[in-house]
Amino acid sequence: MLYKKQLHDRVHVVPMDVDVRYMWIRIKRVDLKELYTAICYFPFAYSRFVSLEESSYLPLYDDVIRFSAMGDIVLLENFNA
Repeated sequence: MLYKKQLHDRVHVVPMDVDVRYMWIRIKRVDLKELYTAICYFPFAYSRFVSLEESSYLPLYDDVIRFSAMGDIVLLENFNA
């Protein structure tokens, strides 16, 4: 994610997914709720990198619920699954 140097104090990376399928960026906005942006890449459904035991989307879903209570949500994605 690229942003202007002047915004450095407003843009923060929050903890990433342990499987590195997505990362969250928190953007502090003046007089508005914080904006939480998830930058996602999910492998194809039948990729060898996909666990068949658990849905790849469950951790993202949990994060969306958590961050939506704190601000607005945007998902930037490449959902191949």
